[in-house]
Amino acid sequence: MAGNEGLFGSEVVHGAASEARGARAGRGGGPEWVTDGAGGRERFDPERLRSSVARAARSAEREDPALVDEVCDIVAFALARECAASGGRVVAKESVGWVTERTLVELGQARVVKAFILGRDRRGQDRREQDLAVRASGPVGAGSGGSARKEAGSERAARGLTVRTSAGSGPFDRARLERALIVDSGLAEEDAAAVAGR
Repeated sequence: MAGNEGLFGSEVVHGAASEARGARAGRGGGPEWVTDGAGGRERFDPERLRSSVARAARSAEREDPALVDEVCDIVAFALARECAASGGRVVAKESVGWVTERTLVELGQARVVKAFILGRDRRGQDRREQDLAVRASGPVGAGSGGSARKEAGSERAARGLTVRTSAGSGPFDRARLERALIVDSGLAEEDAAAVAGR
């Protein structure tokens, strides 16, 4: 990207933040629903987004409520624009994650974006493993779903982080993350190395 071009085309990210605060305050609206890849739908919860960003910031040792507010304001603004462009009030869960990641990158928060991505992957894998464990334990009430969930979580921790790709799933690859950050996000090599190496 050249010059002051940011996430929103020719707008500067920090200029978009003040506009975003107005959108969040009720002027511009935003998504009402978030859909997942399986066809499920739930109400968009800005506090859930705020909690995810704050958790990532804490994990990256960057506890800064102003940063969390700025990221959430920009994400809400971008999602409101996405809804306005499509004429709807529904966004994909992947869009929420992608816009959040891109916002953190553009604000120079490489360590926070890495923590956000890893945390989201970890929670997704935990949910998948819990679903499998619950299914394996039989119908609801037929077994101990709680202990099956704990076993699945500790099994994942013992194996390490597994990621899913178009070619299947495999162990987390720091070099691949670094290349993706350089190519897809435009991070400088040293920033990408810092994110991937942490």
